[in-house]
Amino acid sequence: MSQVNLLQPTDLKDFLQKEQPFLLDVRTMDEFRGKHLEGAVNIPLDALPYKLEEVPRDRSVLVYCLHGMRSGKAAAFLVAKGYAKITMLDGGMDALEELERPAL
Repeated sequence: MSQVNLLQPTDLKDFLQKEQPFLLDVRTMDEFRGKHLEGAVNIPLDALPYKLEEVPRDRSVLVYCLHGMRSGKAAAFLVAKGYAKITMLDGGMDALEELERPAL
């Protein structure tokens, strides 16, 4: 049985270089337009069942959202559909933005 791996934001850069995953952003189109990971594909969570064929089965998939709730649901859905290499960004875009903020 497949499982979902949890990726810490501090490990994102190394993971992207090593795995070269398919980047799946499950936020809304408006959220995606605001800021997203370079090369990411936007498939909002509610559209994922209808656009599943757009997510490749032959490579690692990194799923993310704003906080981590939607990406958790998307990751569980993908595993249930037989996807084997699913990783979820812990804390989503919020966690990444927190890393980019200068310490006060």
